[in-house]
Amino acid sequence: MPIITSIDTSMHRGVIVERNRSFEEYQREMKSRVTSFETYINFMKEETQKFSEFWLKSINNLCPRFVIPKESK
Repeated sequence: MPIITSIDTSMHRGVIVERNRSFEEYQREMKSRVTSFETYINFMKEETQKFSEFWLKSINNLCPRFVIPKESK
């Protein structure tokens, strides 16, 4: 196979390098966003748990004889 001697060959290499660089930047940004969202989700889970505990205590204070039904899974 003959050696490629096209004038555009160096431009094509440059395009490939830029494409790869752009993709790497995209991957870094997506990883950052996923990590940030994961942190947010964990925070919301903790807050939901705290609220549920507070809510159950509040119900118990308002009506001590009330029995909270068990959740069925």
